[in-house]
Amino acid sequence: MSGNISEIQVTIFEEIDELIEGCRKDSLSLKEALERILPKACELTGAIGAAVKAHDEKLELKVFPYGEWKESWEKCMPDDMNCRTDQRITNTMHKKPTDVRSLVICPLDCVDIVVGTLVFVFPTLHKSEKIEETKTITKTVSEQLDNYVHAIFMTAKKQWLKTEIANFLNNRIFGEGADKTITLLSKEFGLNRFLLVYWDPDVDIGRNLLYRFYVDGELINDSTENPSDIIQSIIELGIHNRENTNEIFEDGEIIIFPITTAMSREKDRAGDILLQTSAPRLSPEAHDIIEHLIQFLFQRLIDLNRERRILSGIFSPKDTARLMRETGYWNNRLSPRREENTVSLFTDICSSTAVSEKALGEDPEKIWGLLDPWLLSARDIIFKHQGTLGDISADRVLGLFGFPFLESSVEERIINAIRTALEIADFTKSFGERLNIGPDLKRVGLPKFLQVSSGINIGPAAAGLLNANNTYTALSSDMNLTARIQDKAGHGQILISKRAAEIVRDNIEEIGVSFVEFEPFEAKNVHGLVHCYSVERI
Repeated sequence: MSGNISEIQVTIFEEIDELIEGCRKDSLSLKEALERILPKACELTGAIGAAVKAHDEKLELKVFPYGEWKESWEKCMPDDMNCRTDQRITNTMHKKPTDVRSLVICPLDCVDIVVGTLVFVFPTLHKSEKIEETKTITKTVSEQLDNYVHAIFMTAKKQWLKTEIANFLNNRIFGEGADKTITLLSKEFGLNRFLLVYWDPDVDIGRNLLYRFYVDGELINDSTENPSDIIQSIIELGIHNRENTNEIFEDGEIIIFPITTAMSREKDRAGDILLQTSAPRLSPEAHDIIEHLIQFLFQRLIDLNRERRILSGIFSPKDTARLMRETGYWNNRLSPRREENTVSLFTDICSSTAVSEKALGEDPEKIWGLLDPWLLSARDIIFKHQGTLGDISADRVLGLFGFPFLESSVEERIINAIRTALEIADFTKSFGERLNIGPDLKRVGLPKFLQVSSGINIGPAAAGLLNANNTYTALSSDMNLTARIQDKAGHGQILISKRAAEIVRDNIEEIGVSFVEFEPFEAKNVHGLVHCYSVERI
């Protein structure tokens, strides 16, 4: 190409730019685009061959050659794509010692990211002025290709990262998916500090506040397995105050992202991300991926919190946390299964209909003021003694013992059921006194203390989660027997089936009770007489 160097540069710039725009318009692959661009680049620069080493749309590192020397391009390409080098010229033998070529090697880099290498092959360059001219015009080509190759690379990289994030966070165990995601992003974008704070929007922040803290992609603290008083304090004092975060973050800017969506309200915010990067600033690509992470996290946390709410209404906080760390727990622990030694407890407020209709005058506020706190406390007492909350029917609750892991002995399950019945009885009496319901009960001819009746039994049953109403229950003729035993119990009385009583008879002194034989009775849908004992305090 004739003309001064400046004119040549302008011509190269315009023609290569026009080719690149055409490739974009035609949505060509990198291979197809370089098949257009490299021949023109060789024509404009006087090269007899050229090649680009870069990642294609599938992030596969490939060499795209044109012209002479097709078989030998790999030898002159750098192995490490992250090793940034300046443009250089080297002479090398082609097919025989007298056949020497000059290679001009140009890095393709954009925004401090090396995305490839462009190599031109020329007949041997001897004169220094010719060498400098060649370096100038080839650099013009490389500068045009920089942005194009970078755009293809980053588009592919972002799509790959988004797919990986989705795959990781779809993990049934949220913590495992979060750990893999943060490790990946920390490696890709140099995130040296990352604090993920999340909670259930349906409860007050602080009651169900969780967090995971990472340094260089490695999990250091999390709120369930390895809690930190420092991080807990930082969150409670306010993560938006820079002074509060000094103990876990380094000097420099902390970038805060609320976990929310453009369409959601502030009160629906599901958490916050706080991060620091080792780079001077967070790159636009990193910012875009973090925003995508936030959108995915927001929906994932909604699902996670919905799942946690279902479980926490059935299982103790300890069992809920353990379940959610277990792969496949929904099928392994919650799907229906038969357990030969299902220990069940039915507890019911005595004369509840008379209490509601007569003593409380069918006043909805008074009835709810009695029933709701009582049910919540009964649930918590069941949890305290390693029980699972089964059906709630008005003022009757079902406790199942040993589920969902069935690791305790049969004796332990029965003892826990007795302890639960005793504590619910004590609570109910004191609760009625706090409500000052005694005069109302006495006025309608009921005992002056609010009391419960309870029945305990053991037997085979199919237990599992009913998806229709997210209730955990057990079904069998022995469950019917438990209900019939509870129906027969008097005010403040705990009855236990003969079979259950005989299993723990030698161990009941430790809980301060004795068994007194109860008169056998007939029960609906039960064959023969029902034999049981009354649980009496010593």
